[in-house]
Amino acid sequence: VLMIWGLVICLIYSIFVGWIMKISHLRKAMNFSNELVYNIWRIAIRIVLPLAIIIAIISVIGKLF
Repeated sequence: VLMIWGLVICLIYSIFVGWIMKISHLRKAMNFSNELVYNIWRIAIRIVLPLAIIIAIISVIGKLF
C-alpha cells in the first residue's frame, strides 16, 4: 500500500512540474546549459514519466490481487 502511495505522489509531482509550473521558474530552478537538453527533459517529465508511473501503479496493484 505504501508503494502505491509513493507512486501516486510521484505522479502528482510530475504532473505539477510538467503541466502547472511556469516555464520560467523551471528554467531558473533546473539551470540547463543547453536548450535541447531542457526540451528533452520537459517532454520526459510531461509524457514519459507519468506513463511509466501509471504502468508501475498497475503492476503493483496487479501483484496485490
